[in-house]
Amino acid sequence: MILPGTKSTVDDLAFLRSSGLENYLRALRAKKVPIVGICGGFQVLGTKILDVDNVEASRTVTDGLGFLEVVTRFESNKKTVQVQGVSLQSGSEVFGYEIHMGRTERLRDSRPSFRITKEQDASVDRYDGCVSDDGSVWGTYIHGLFDALGFRREFLNQLRARRGWEPLAPYSGPSKETALDSLAELVTTHLDCAMLNQILQKRI
Repeated sequence: MILPGTKSTVDDLAFLRSSGLENYLRALRAKKVPIVGICGGFQVLGTKILDVDNVEASRTVTDGLGFLEVVTRFESNKKTVQVQGVSLQSGSEVFGYEIHMGRTERLRDSRPSFRITKEQDASVDRYDGCVSDDGSVWGTYIHGLFDALGFRREFLNQLRARRGWEPLAPYSGPSKETALDSLAELVTTHLDCAMLNQILQKRI
């Protein structure tokens, strides 16, 4: 189960509760079905969401699902940055971007999910996300991390192992960027792009 990003964390959390989806998520949690939260989904998985300045909601304190030992504090400043890092569970490289209001802090001895080594073009050394003690629930602020081929393959193999399936071989094909470049070259070689552009602009 993946809880995606959102621009309305508190409202979406209220919807999870009013719709009965919270009970479904708790049933999954009891069965140790993997649950992943990305950005707003990560915030929802925490214990509390604090919004003392009413940046997003009229309530200053909202209880989260409590699946991860983290607390989110909304702030007026929005963080938008490209990042690179590594998974602390597998060591696989990940990349993507962060775009969120406020910050999320881990509580007690909770473990982070990733180590961030680069922001934009600058080297950094900080941690991101959180993972539950049993490893079945984790969250992160990194959008697009499943585009990292090695990380995605390892994540899928973890799911396959739960079902007793054989693991997939390490990915050895072209990267997404290489595949897109090949497609672009194919299109520009075999299509009259100037005419296509005129058609799109309704000149023909």
